[in-house]
Amino acid sequence: MSYNGISQQLESLFTSLCKLHQQQRSITSHCKKTISTPIQASGFLCHVEIDLIDFRKHPCNCSKHHNWVLHYSWLLPLKLKETQEVASSLESVCWMFRFPTTLHSDNGK
Repeated sequence: MSYNGISQQLESLFTSLCKLHQQQRSITSHCKKTISTPIQASGFLCHVEIDLIDFRKHPCNCSKHHNWVLHYSWLLPLKLKETQEVASSLESVCWMFRFPTTLHSDNGK
């Protein structure tokens, strides 16, 4: 496998020799655990993950002043992080493609 013509083996060699990469460690590496039961979907778009992305510090210039983005394999701009707006945006995408059997989120605030 390669990315932009650079093999994974070459990338691994580079990061193993680079002092900066040796000093850096993933913020979440301390809490990563072995996956014992992977989530498997029974078909296309049967299991979908969603999340809300905070853009309040990076406001858009459009007339609706979106502060949030709903990530559902599509990015949907939201003015508020309110239940009705999230549900309405999510529903519009589901009607275009299909309603998933499982909808997975991180249960954020």
